[in-house]
Amino acid sequence: MPDIQINNHSSILIFVPRTETGMEWMHENLPSSAMRWAGGIVVEPRYAADIVNGAIEDGLQVEG
Repeated sequence: MPDIQINNHSSILIFVPRTETGMEWMHENLPSSAMRWAGGIVVEPRYAADIVNGAIEDGLQVEG
């Protein structure tokens, strides 16, 4: 199971934590003011690569 699942909705992506590790990482690395929706955090596509790369560099599995 991935730590973070990415759901692509065309103009937005939703990063959903699937494990406790994923939830902790998102809490520590994404702004608390980020929009939350459908159990995850809404991310504009232009920011997605940096977030994914950071998560992978920290040893998380990302899918989507």
